[in-house]
Amino acid sequence: MTLRTIIPTVFSVSLLALMPTAPSARGQETSFDFSLTHHSDVVVDGQGNILVSESDAHRVLKIAPDGEVSIFAGTGRRREPGAPAANGVPATEADLRRPLGLAVGRRNEVYITDWFLVHRVDSNGIITTVFDDGPWDDRLEEIGFDPGSGKIYIAQENDRIWRVENGRFFHHAGSGEEGCKGDGGPPTEAQFIGIDDMTVGPDGALYLTDGYFDYRIRRIDPSGSTITTVVGNGRHRDGRIPDGTPALRTGLGEVPAFAFDSQGRLHFLNGSVVYRLEPEGTISLFSPLPDLLGGGVRGEMAFDLSGKLIIADQAGPRILEVSADGSRVRTIVSGSDSSEAQVSAACYRRPPRTIRRMEPPSAITIGSLAGRRLARRSGPSSQG
Repeated sequence: MTLRTIIPTVFSVSLLALMPTAPSARGQETSFDFSLTHHSDVVVDGQGNILVSESDAHRVLKIAPDGEVSIFAGTGRRREPGAPAANGVPATEADLRRPLGLAVGRRNEVYITDWFLVHRVDSNGIITTVFDDGPWDDRLEEIGFDPGSGKIYIAQENDRIWRVENGRFFHHAGSGEEGCKGDGGPPTEAQFIGIDDMTVGPDGALYLTDGYFDYRIRRIDPSGSTITTVVGNGRHRDGRIPDGTPALRTGLGEVPAFAFDSQGRLHFLNGSVVYRLEPEGTISLFSPLPDLLGGGVRGEMAFDLSGKLIIADQAGPRILEVSADGSRVRTIVSGSDSSEAQVSAACYRRPPRTIRRMEPPSAITIGSLAGRRLARRSGPSSQG
């Protein structure tokens, strides 16, 4: 299928003050053979490149500040079980297997979760497999990097989170049981229903959306000792949230994504609307995104270096750019517009999971895992 960067369609939002904006360098017409039927994550690196993981194509896409679209990592071939992981080669020559989470490090290196592996792509485009095994027993999804401490956080599919610190793995959060309990207590005893998004905030805390029937955004303090809720009361809500609503008193729909702007303010996607958490703890409207495809916008999001909000919309599929004041929305990259692709993306849901309660050791050294093999794993997650 053909992925094309298009002259953007701009949607004005009448209830916000419309400010004239200068044309972006992105939006010059080009063509690129790629499918965007399922986005997994989106980040913006230190050079302003937008990176989007595209699991179904076993690749990571790059959109440069000038609008050029290219492959950042992956050959498009699925890495087979037991095949050696890529090391010391250009990332575009590495076979991947459904890459998911993305995170940018201190030196503009990019971390990628890839089934049971974690790769690092350096600023020269060379890929290294940094973790070819770990204490996890399920597919890896989200990943976060703390630039202040150098800690790496890795979420596995059955809602357990691991922390990598000074060469050791630590169980950071998640009891392994589905549920909504745990606020005010240790994160390792907290229950989750589905971690849709996860990132390290500007305060060094780990934030995550617990969106499958829990409808909350939660925060683990920098010390890793306490988990609390910052947005949502755990009840489902349809319709728009009025401005000024206390963040802890409102219900939410599913929250697939959130991001922090350059001022450290948390923005989150709820249905087709982007909201902002204000410093006083209330919710305000940031951007009521237009109804692009007869349904809601759903996908991951990140702020670029100019303060614009980038959304990888699964239901498009397309990459959206929201102006810094939230008043204008445009499509900067469009994927397939076939009805079959739209339905596939819009209806994507994570497959049923086997829920286990485990009692892992509190810390495991990376070296102690060197002799373990990925091929030993079995179960539903091994079939991707």
